[in-house]
Amino acid sequence: MAFNWRACSADTDLIRPHIVENFLDDEMQTKLKAEFFKNASLWRSGRVNGAMTYRCCGDDEEYPSIVKSAVQRIQRYAEQMLHPQTTLENSHGFRGSLTVQQMSMVRYIPRGGAVVAHTDTDVYARCVSAGLYLNDVQYAHGGTLQMRRCSNEMPGALCENHPNGTRLIEMYIRYGRAANQRCTIRERHELQVIDEIQPREGRLVFFRSEHWHSVSELIEGHRDVIFVWFGCDPKCAILSSGKW
Repeated sequence: MAFNWRACSADTDLIRPHIVENFLDDEMQTKLKAEFFKNASLWRSGRVNGAMTYRCCGDDEEYPSIVKSAVQRIQRYAEQMLHPQTTLENSHGFRGSLTVQQMSMVRYIPRGGAVVAHTDTDVYARCVSAGLYLNDVQYAHGGTLQMRRCSNEMPGALCENHPNGTRLIEMYIRYGRAANQRCTIRERHELQVIDEIQPREGRLVFFRSEHWHSVSELIEGHRDVIFVWFGCDPKCAILSSGKW
């Protein structure tokens, strides 16, 4: 099925983040916002990579049908448009296809701390990360996605050979992962901010999972995001299961 996708950036190789504005039509976006925090029993509070959040992370059958439909559209877009130039040659390397591996609905809480620098490649075969924003956040209010890279002036252990998998988990522990903070790096002097992306309603952002990233602390309001993580191994797909 073909779609006339609108207002996309040209970075389909994901050397830089690929951004699609107004990804969903107004009707679907409105329905998503209405369903996002409707069933409080599905949501759990806790820290995610250092920031305080509410997160819907139960079995995929619990997600509202409108959320599943949005994720399926994101999947189709990724299949048609993206050809990421990953640098990893193991399970995290792109081999011609992308399949949805995991998804999550997250609401960030104001004054709940920043999301500290991390990559998403501690999960087997994960190669592309995406976030669909459901509301606007003003720059002065924080919540900015910060894409980072290693500093040429200060190379170090965090920047050697794009650590991933077990080695990345070991480095998270070595460099300061707290017991309640998954995938965090507290020593960030090696990682320079090279791009900043502000939440805007309907904005969809893709980037390589191996890319270091963080989020500035949300000061006011809330930051609602549907996250989708893609694997480069079809065996990891959730959309191919009978539940979808």
